[in-house]
Amino acid sequence: MTVSRNRFIWSIVLIAALSTPVNAQDEPAQVYVPFEGVEAFAHILHTHDLKPLGGVDLFAKTPAHETVAVIFGPLKTLHDLPAGFDWDTYLAAGGALLLASDHDDGGSLARWGLRLPNWEVKQRRQSSYQGAYSECPWLISEFLNTAHPVFKPAKKGIATNRPRLLLREKSDLHLLAEFPRDSKNPNDTSECWITERSGNVPVPENAAYIFGSRGAAPPGGRILVVAGQGMFMNGMMIQPDNDNFLVAWNAVRWLADGPKGPRRYALFLNEGTPVTKFDLPLSRPMPIPIPPVRVINQMLRGLEEENIFNRLLVETIGKEPVVRVFLLALTALLLLLGARRIVLSRFHRDNWAALIADDLSPPPPVPVEVERQQALLKRKNLWEAARVLARDYFLEHAGQAPSPLEDVKPVPAADLAGSWWQRHTLQKRLDDLWDLAQAQQKRRISPRAFRKLTNDLAEMTTAVLDGRVRFQKANPSTIRHEYNA
Repeated sequence: MTVSRNRFIWSIVLIAALSTPVNAQDEPAQVYVPFEGVEAFAHILHTHDLKPLGGVDLFAKTPAHETVAVIFGPLKTLHDLPAGFDWDTYLAAGGALLLASDHDDGGSLARWGLRLPNWEVKQRRQSSYQGAYSECPWLISEFLNTAHPVFKPAKKGIATNRPRLLLREKSDLHLLAEFPRDSKNPNDTSECWITERSGNVPVPENAAYIFGSRGAAPPGGRILVVAGQGMFMNGMMIQPDNDNFLVAWNAVRWLADGPKGPRRYALFLNEGTPVTKFDLPLSRPMPIPIPPVRVINQMLRGLEEENIFNRLLVETIGKEPVVRVFLLALTALLLLLGARRIVLSRFHRDNWAALIADDLSPPPPVPVEVERQQALLKRKNLWEAARVLARDYFLEHAGQAPSPLEDVKPVPAADLAGSWWQRHTLQKRLDDLWDLAQAQQKRRISPRAFRKLTNDLAEMTTAVLDGRVRFQKANPSTIRHEYNA
């Protein structure tokens, strides 16, 4: 089974599973595969003939050269093994280890000369994954060790998801993937940084995303350390525009190669819980789910925001046919409009009698504010009102708002609650509202976009009231003075 075939199968299975399931009396229960789950990675382990070990006790009793350990989540699980177990002894005896965590290691990685602080790494939105998610830095092949077996032949890049970073402190492990740093080139927007309360901090020189054994290292004792398990999520691995699935496949194949032949068992700990089943039922067709109208509307809105339809059209048909059809349609439309104007420009005799008005007095004057509102509606650009609403939202709930006279400031810090996708949606809306509130140049805000903005502000206000968004407020008197300035 090839990597491309597995990617295709999992794309179909996960798309079906992410929909709302239907009830059936005679059909077995469907397997629900969440966006943040690890079922795709577990299937890769199964494809490499690795059988799951149900717990750490069984893992400690199995010969090291027959096993590979995979730990996603908190690294405190490194210490949750039976007494007498030692990881250095395990690797020296022929074992293999894959660690992927976005939690502070608390000194658990010191034995390998690494440290994992809880520092989230971000990237400029235009250079991040799909040009839309600053919390998902995009590591192109330039920043990957493509000579290593794990990254052959990675050409698209790795899409991370809220990654942290690894600090090397006299480590024998090799740098395999790093974050883009400041190149001092004003046209280069790929730079990554660390998000701190005091501001954005450049990525240290001794930091990277992935460290591991050299590519030609003996099968026994191979290790791979990743600063975040987000790249191995189901939703990140089935995307066709990245190499996450390929890297996961190569990593399992490289680690499953044992000193005495292919390994037979794998201990897979996800958030401290052993994964006891790797083989998902991919061959049995599942009934087509029919989601409710509310779910369909949410899906369509998400697809529109991601510009999926236009990108799919360009990728399927290509730009040239689309442009050709567009020009032909535009030409036909212009011909119809021209013919209509020619027909309407002909002289028509008016057979209706003129009406005489009873009252010829001038109409009453219109207030200035009404004229201003009518002029904005006539131009169909409500930018000024939209910016005032955005500023009022932050001033009321965050205690601060950008002043028109000051430089661009980062969005106010806020604690977000909910699932990963809910936190991502809330943070994206906060970023968009803050960009609008501190915009210096006018932009076009149509009445339709203005209505959408008011709906978004109502939802964000509700999020503040029910505690899903909690701002860290500044001094109100100072903010009022800056805002009035």
